[in-house]
Amino acid sequence: MNGIVRGLLNSVGSLLKADDEIAIPALITEDIFHYAVHEKVAFMVTHEATLSSSAEFHISFKTPPVENSLHLLYNFHGDKETLLTIQEGAVVTASTGTQHSAFNRNRLSPIPVTKVLESSTGSYIAGNVELGATITNQGTTINGDGQHVGANRDGGAIDASHEFVLAPDTVYVIKVTNHTTNTNIAYLELSWFEVPNA
Repeated sequence: MNGIVRGLLNSVGSLLKADDEIAIPALITEDIFHYAVHEKVAFMVTHEATLSSSAEFHISFKTPPVENSLHLLYNFHGDKETLLTIQEGAVVTASTGTQHSAFNRNRLSPIPVTKVLESSTGSYIAGNVELGATITNQGTTINGDGQHVGANRDGGAIDASHEFVLAPDTVYVIKVTNHTTNTNIAYLELSWFEVPNA
């Protein structure tokens, strides 16, 4: 077979397909995010920081234009109590943070990171998110009051049933906050794939 043979979606949204990257011919059931990795359209950024009492770090980015959609999963962790919020339509001051490159999760023949996220004036550079930029408007928190996890617990989601499909051409801020008065080592992972809208 040349390339991946697409199959049918089962009742829970996983893809049934034959995969020529696996040595033994088999019918494979896999999560759509797993499938995106094999299709070379899955990307990731991570960040870890030691946060002082009630401190936070955040990653901001601008989604692709209306022709494409970004499907996002996140995971976060802290050695103390930690809160994560997703803020939509935020206003971020250009070039006040640090550029942080995304990478393609398929290392066999990755699409260059310069083809992902939105290229715009100011701080939004294709293939990058921005770490710690100045936020002048928080926007709307779209995951309720945020997601809270206890000490040494993971938060977020690892399968496609928990994904967010983000609005196009929109600034998002993903914020991780130390929910204690103690020092907290916190970690954030963002995974997403970008595909043309049907």
